[in-house]
Amino acid sequence: MLIIIIVALLYVFILSDKLEKAYNNADYYLSENEESLLQDGDIILRRGYGLVSKRIVETLKDTLNVSHCGIIVQTDSCWSVVHSIPGRFSFSKEDGVIITPLSEFMEESYPNSVIITRLKRDSLSRIAQKALSYAERKVPFDYDFNYNDTTSLYCSELILHILEDKFALTPEVLGVKTNLPSFSIFTNPDFFEIIIKHHSTF
Repeated sequence: MLIIIIVALLYVFILSDKLEKAYNNADYYLSENEESLLQDGDIILRRGYGLVSKRIVETLKDTLNVSHCGIIVQTDSCWSVVHSIPGRFSFSKEDGVIITPLSEFMEESYPNSVIITRLKRDSLSRIAQKALSYAERKVPFDYDFNYNDTTSLYCSELILHILEDKFALTPEVLGVKTNLPSFSIFTNPDFFEIIIKHHSTF
């Protein structure tokens, strides 16, 4: 009986994600003009679909209504996103740091939720190169949310470690005050500039 209940709950969980996406998504993408603005190493923020994304937004209580982030890289003459996903929660075969085509990343984003920012530093390609190295190593998702352990990484932790490693921008310097940093730190005008803004409440 317990197994039946668990299976039923999982089915409802997955179905809610699919229904929410089907209801809201109307071919969400970046325009050609917007894509022409992109650079290797840009940071992309978004709100995803489903209960997990909703829970992240509720937990962080951030000024931005987003639940996920990644690093934009150019691969095979097209734009992609390096990001870390919790396969255990999303029922995906993939887990941890992966590379996803930008078009697919946008399709999985809630309409008008995307923000793309850029670090105010030179040599931003170093961000992309480091991100790709994590993806090549298939670093798993950090379910413990332990910033001090780099053997596994959650989405914003991936970016923060790269910024610390390549630019000596520690979480403290960026203004991170908790073990679960808010996504709005990547829009701090002291360190980042906003390149593309679809976010309706920012």
